[in-house]
Amino acid sequence: MPVLLLSGMVPLLAQFEITPYAGWMLGGGRYEYSVENGPSYGLQLGVNAGEDTRIIFFYNRMDSRLTKETATGKENLTNLATEYLQVGVLRQIYHNDRLAPFGLFTMGTTIFTPKNSVYYTQWIFSIALGGGLRVNITDHMAFQAQARMLMPMRFGGGGFWCGTGGCGGGASAYSAVVQGDFTGGLVFSF
Repeated sequence: MPVLLLSGMVPLLAQFEITPYAGWMLGGGRYEYSVENGPSYGLQLGVNAGEDTRIIFFYNRMDSRLTKETATGKENLTNLATEYLQVGVLRQIYHNDRLAPFGLFTMGTTIFTPKNSVYYTQWIFSIALGGGLRVNITDHMAFQAQARMLMPMRFGGGGFWCGTGGCGGGASAYSAVVQGDFTGGLVFSF
């Protein structure tokens, strides 16, 4: 019986991949406040959703510092952990047996966690746009390099209205800070 269950799972397992990665993240800033750049690391999980398309989930973390520009120089406010939890789509542009460039779009949340208890943790909706290159080493292993623009967003407002000409609606949002990361990792396909 276990053999029958496992044999039914083989096609599902063959469509799953896991990618541990590390790289460098640009912290970004807003007004006189900035998050220092630093090393980052994370894990990406992927499931095939069709030819050349994957549904992905990723976790990314950078430990850094929040600083403020003052008249006398840069003031360290607190150590800061920046974490991203996102889900989205990775789409290969084309591929051959060895190379596969891709683009991706994800959305989820960004968590800013200060180490100083004077400040509080913030959860912010965010999106990411990116691209990269996958180099296939074997049928079950590849090297993946990617760059992403990470955008935590604040919503400014919204509305819905109706009149003699019909109904409409709108919403506004802005990016609280624009961050970026450049990562590389090994992809293990099952």
